[in-house]
Amino acid sequence: MLAELQNEPLVRAPKGFIAFGDPVYEQRAGGAIASTLRAISTGGRLNLQPLPFSHAEIDGIAKLFARDDRELFLGEAASEENVKAPDRLSRYRWSFLDARLRQ
Repeated sequence: MLAELQNEPLVRAPKGFIAFGDPVYEQRAGGAIASTLRAISTGGRLNLQPLPFSHAEIDGIAKLFARDDRELFLGEAASEENVKAPDRLSRYRWSFLDARLRQ
């Protein structure tokens, strides 16, 4: 199998950087990821909190890429649906997800 992989041509993603960060959390967040996190958290309550400086961190990294070579999803746009959009992540060489769970 390794030999087959080594013989396949390397396909380079057309764009450089995609990031998701500084999401808007709701205590009753939905979706598969939120359901899973809620199931394993204490008491079944999902306690998502903003990650300090998330927006600034993503902006700093994004400056390393040309405007037409990056896509940023911040705030409301940093949603589970946008992360899971078909073929979105495969179009980028670098991806960054800036979020956290605090119990």
